[in-house]
Amino acid sequence: MIHYFETSAINYAYSRLSINDASATKAFQELRGRKWMFSPVNIWEILLTGDDEQKEKIIHFCQYLFHEELLPSPEELLIAYIQRGCPEIEPAGKLQSSSRLAEIWRDLCANPVKTFIYNKEDLKRRVRIVARVSKDLSRLTKNADVLLSPYGTGIGTDITLEGIVNNLPRVKSGELIEIEKKKLYKIAIFYLMFVLCAELGLDPVPIKKFWRSLGIHKTRDRIKYALENLEMLVHRGPMAQMAYMTLVQTSVKFSRGLFWDCLHSTYLTYVDYFWTEDEHFLAMKQRLSWYPNSYKIFKLSEAKWSFHERENPRAESYIAG
Repeated sequence: MIHYFETSAINYAYSRLSINDASATKAFQELRGRKWMFSPVNIWEILLTGDDEQKEKIIHFCQYLFHEELLPSPEELLIAYIQRGCPEIEPAGKLQSSSRLAEIWRDLCANPVKTFIYNKEDLKRRVRIVARVSKDLSRLTKNADVLLSPYGTGIGTDITLEGIVNNLPRVKSGELIEIEKKKLYKIAIFYLMFVLCAELGLDPVPIKKFWRSLGIHKTRDRIKYALENLEMLVHRGPMAQMAYMTLVQTSVKFSRGLFWDCLHSTYLTYVDYFWTEDEHFLAMKQRLSWYPNSYKIFKLSEAKWSFHERENPRAESYIAG
């Protein structure tokens, strides 16, 4: 049973448990068949912590609390979903990243004295792009079109999302779409172009491999291929899940963390419990109560916590049940 902790839930656990508590809790949970899981999205967010000392303390805490196998990145989930044929129902399977980051995380869990060594400037560069994307996503929900060209994709013409939606096979065949659904379609198409075609997410490696296997290199050609062959991504799968999260968030107020929350939301399909302290996810659960994955969302501070003193009297730590 997989329990996923969105970053706000990690911060909450960090405020309640010591390192010894975390170690004991991990052993207790795994003994009962529960895996408390960590993702690349968590890592990227934590590495952006401004206070270096605080950042290292949180990483060290996570090394003791979370499973040594890293969940796949959203991009890995997306490519795996495409390769399975974009099914309506996802079969249960082993969730494990095959990335270099996953190797590093296993090493960090085995050797807690180690920490991440990474290119801060490259991460900051990608985050700056993400910030611009968040603003454009907010504009999309207000029925404004956007350009891909500012992201350096080599596309110099306006991508009219309204026109793309009107040419979707379902729409052309006569499907009547309400305003909300049209927004969802536009947002999902934007993610398809942004993450899948322009490789501007935070983990471009799986995307690069996918397009290399098809022999398609130019962004414009990728968009054409995706719209002609991967149209189901607009209706279901990781892109559609991100679109749902985007619509819920932007209906309240603009948030700089919008894209991060949307990346986290891709795990809802694959985990058993999704723990958070973020009001945006709780709003999603309330607003999309009909949505199959919304029932997995829980607020960690509202969970019933029990602490058990360890049998070893010398161990000054407790187990959270």
